[in-house]
Amino acid sequence: MIDKYIEIAKSIDPSGSGSNKKCYIFDDVVLLKGSFVNKGEEDLIRQQRIAILKNNGVHVYNILDRAVVNNTRYELQERAKGEELFLTKFSLNPVEEQKFLERLDDLSRKDIPFFVKFLENWDKILQTGLDVDPSKSTNFFYDGENIGFIDLNIANNYERRRPWMLREAGIVLSGCGLVWRCKDVQPEAQERVKIIFQKLGQAGLELGENIDEFIEYVDKYNTYGLKEYFGKGYSR
Repeated sequence: MIDKYIEIAKSIDPSGSGSNKKCYIFDDVVLLKGSFVNKGEEDLIRQQRIAILKNNGVHVYNILDRAVVNNTRYELQERAKGEELFLTKFSLNPVEEQKFLERLDDLSRKDIPFFVKFLENWDKILQTGLDVDPSKSTNFFYDGENIGFIDLNIANNYERRRPWMLREAGIVLSGCGLVWRCKDVQPEAQERVKIIFQKLGQAGLELGENIDEFIEYVDKYNTYGLKEYFGKGYSR
């Protein structure tokens, strides 16, 4: 199955690229191409854990096939539904700022069960022994109803890291660490970020006693604001 897409990828430009890998997006699947060494058994474990999560109702996307060709590793995955949660550009034009605000507005209007489900799904991912890199909102997809998770990797020390990882989840969903990019809609964006955090708190996320101070630290340091706000216990 994967051979067909590897052959097509030879004659087209990648849709995107990241650390040590390129991405080719097709209608229903995504082909990842990397120069890193094949991880063998670890890849199989990751594939099995992702399948378990999907069977338990978490919006993750199965690994369909893998191959190593000329020391290059390929992986074929289901394509995520929806679109990236937020644009991650360092600067936004007025149209992009408005789209960012509209996304925050949409999320801020969600009922509490939406936030409970998001936190529960992230927790299920951690309990299954996987992790999502929260530094990239491109690892989170939104279809208007659900948050999907991509680029899952093997993780350890779940119990020790859980409180910090759940707070990082809240930072991702709120868009808090991205508000600084806005020039024209920053006050409105900050207002919606606060609403999202308030609803995350009602959904069970521990944010400390002063939510305004917490947001201020996150806005300044992004996820590393957790270390500044909560102390030395923060660790990825």
